[in-house]
Amino acid sequence: MVDKLVDSKKQYFIRTYITDESGKRKQITRHNKKWLGKEGYWLAQQEENRLQGQTYINTKNIPFKELCNLYLEYQKQINKESTYYTYFQLIQKWIIPYFDKKTKDLSQNNFIVWREFINKNQLSINMKSKIHIVMVNILKYGIKYNYITVNFEQNLGVFKEKNETIKNNLQKIRYITYEQFKEFISCVDDINWKTFFIFLYYTGMRKGEVQALTWEDIDFSNNQILVTKTLTPKTFEVPYKITNTKTKENRKIDMDVFLKKTLLEYYNIKSKNTEFSIKDFVFGGKKPISRTSIDRYKKYYFNKSGVNEITIHEFRHSHVSLIINEAVKKNMDMSGIFIMLSERMGHTIGVMQQIYMHLFPNIQNQVIDIINNLDKQDQKQDRKIIKPL
Repeated sequence: MVDKLVDSKKQYFIRTYITDESGKRKQITRHNKKWLGKEGYWLAQQEENRLQGQTYINTKNIPFKELCNLYLEYQKQINKESTYYTYFQLIQKWIIPYFDKKTKDLSQNNFIVWREFINKNQLSINMKSKIHIVMVNILKYGIKYNYITVNFEQNLGVFKEKNETIKNNLQKIRYITYEQFKEFISCVDDINWKTFFIFLYYTGMRKGEVQALTWEDIDFSNNQILVTKTLTPKTFEVPYKITNTKTKENRKIDMDVFLKKTLLEYYNIKSKNTEFSIKDFVFGGKKPISRTSIDRYKKYYFNKSGVNEITIHEFRHSHVSLIINEAVKKNMDMSGIFIMLSERMGHTIGVMQQIYMHLFPNIQNQVIDIINNLDKQDQKQDRKIIKPL
């Protein structure tokens, strides 16, 4: 459905197109009926929905499983292996087994039944959203190459979450305070793990970034850590791969005095090994430290300390919380802190706002101060205008 402006109202009309094997798009049907204004939009929408149930295109009839595999091959060409791996696992588990049909035999009801199955499983709304997006994109791919004519999943819309629980903003993210971290780290009696957890807390780096870090990434002269890569376990043929960062951008993280001292002491211990190389992984040696080991020792030391356990990613949240709380105590410019943290964490400003904005308690106070100052100015102006009789 397309539109154009006529006499200050939008006029809606429908055109049908196909994409041939060469990738060229051409119009094959012109529907001359036009609809005008808001009411016309809904009439045009109904007509478009009706037309979508009709076949104008000479589609190729293949098993839906084959369409999924063609889409996966396309993803393999344009994405990192870790991203492709995620798509592959999701499609193999939640999509392919439930569509034993050819593309021409698919109907809207097939997708309604499939969504009922998805809803019966104990999946988070985020997971269901991912499944929905992938299914929509598979059908978009099928429409583009004439394997199917209707995006049945897109017609049904996103999965909805039944949420009757009042959310507490303070529970949006979990983190440990500086005092809790000191209590936790005091119970870590192994130099390898002590350094590892201190590094997590004082840098806020992602788990994969820490795993991929080598000694040549540590610049003791300039007190900086160069973040250029990450480790992903999502591979088909090898245990792990080292790839570019999540955002595909490099960044530098400045080291504080305590972290530099801790790393230097750890470096001096590691470098005494005759097989030591600056290309060694900081945490692990010739091979990076494994995720199972990280999770196992994290659980052990949290239990030992009595501090409520957090995930490795929540050490990242804890680092941000630490900076914000100290900045608030010192009455620092929070807008500057916000920008600095976005660079340090490797986030866009938008992502920082989405995740961490509620941790900036004085922003609301600043807004109220602005309004209160306006009220005070108005009151002064009123006193000037009102004169005694």
